[in-house]
Amino acid sequence: MNPIEKYLKLQNDVLAPTGTRLAFFKGSTQPDVVFVGEAPGPDENISGIPFVGRSGKLVEQTLTTVGLSSFRIAFLNPVFRMPTDGGGKFRKPTSEEVDYYRPMAQEIIDFLRARYTVLLGSTACEAILSKKKVSELRGEWVGSRLVTFHPGFVLRNPDAASIFESDIRSVVTRLESDRSNLSGEKLAPENHPQRHQKTMDSEKIKAISEKSESVGKELTLVKEYLTTDPNASIIKARKLLEMMLTEYLSCHPRTLSDQIKELAGKVPEHIESSMHFIRRNGNTAVHSSERLNSSFARQNFDVLLSLVCWFLSIDIDEVESKEKIESEVSCSPAPSKTVLVDAGTVPSNPSIRVRFFIADAVYKTWAKVAVLTDDGTLYSEYLAWMKPKVYKRVGLDFRTFEAKNFSFGGDEHGSEYQAIREVNYREATTLVLTQQANWVNRYLESKGIDPKTFS
Repeated sequence: MNPIEKYLKLQNDVLAPTGTRLAFFKGSTQPDVVFVGEAPGPDENISGIPFVGRSGKLVEQTLTTVGLSSFRIAFLNPVFRMPTDGGGKFRKPTSEEVDYYRPMAQEIIDFLRARYTVLLGSTACEAILSKKKVSELRGEWVGSRLVTFHPGFVLRNPDAASIFESDIRSVVTRLESDRSNLSGEKLAPENHPQRHQKTMDSEKIKAISEKSESVGKELTLVKEYLTTDPNASIIKARKLLEMMLTEYLSCHPRTLSDQIKELAGKVPEHIESSMHFIRRNGNTAVHSSERLNSSFARQNFDVLLSLVCWFLSIDIDEVESKEKIESEVSCSPAPSKTVLVDAGTVPSNPSIRVRFFIADAVYKTWAKVAVLTDDGTLYSEYLAWMKPKVYKRVGLDFRTFEAKNFSFGGDEHGSEYQAIREVNYREATTLVLTQQANWVNRYLESKGIDPKTFS
């Protein structure tokens, strides 16, 4: 059952005693854009459908005006029922009500995996960004999220209509750019990234369980808590790492940090870095006074999954290739040849040489992808202090460049250093960049390289 279906049956929630109806979602379950509003109003409470009142109609009208209606759209209220005052009239949701629904709304957003998210007003900003003042962010892109006015504000202040329309038009600009730079497969519903991710998770966990039933069960628990309790998921990930270090590497020093330090020089650098990543996140989850978000927990889980596969000598590429082949057999009427390109190797066109690298995320920063082309350019796009940035270094030697000699440092993202590791094209283009769309294919196109060459 997907989270939308699950929460349609929600009963005992904080606003249930008011007797108002659930009215929190409508639209595509595989959207290009999701609009996040405030809460159901009187019209939504009557119909049980969000965005049908005056504010909703203004949004729909604006979508048609700017040409956004040609894309797949979803609408979500971060508060699922209409908040009422003592007389049964609509009132603005309280922070406590927003906090109650936040994990549920976040689970739905994670499930939808829309290309872009539009936050309409202060309640949406509070629910998704934990910020209440729209004036500080209006018109700004926070990664893949755009902040703009709530349509109710526009109805009360007609002078803001043109600004509101301009903000929404910027979403169209990005989507049209995506359409021109990405293959049609990226926008096709049957290739929806969330569905593919769930399949890959289950295949990997299945392979892990075959080697260690206990580890498979613990890993499943970590995954189950990703959206319902991200802090718990991250803490459980740390405990699983402790268990595996003790069981598989016979490490018994006093602390987890000591255990990992004991392995310095005995394990690959990216494995050591990944273990410290899980350790630090676990410490943060234990001591943080704030609830961590599910996107961050998802990144933590992905790193843990790779670590566990390394511990158990499971070839991730082999598992993923098997899943890919099975998917093609079940979906395609006739077999087709697929060329898998490893990191740094030459694809079907021998004149093209490209290497791909990933810097795994650390707390309060974002995972990064870097692309090195044979003209000696290392290129990356990422977020620093919530603002999109570009890193470009030229003059490198394509053949001799080594990942271990480079890391994104404090100047790039304002935190500790992030070592990079070399990956293949598939890993580079499927890495989830928190609050930022994956840009690799667009960059390859700009260099005159057809991404289809690698797939």
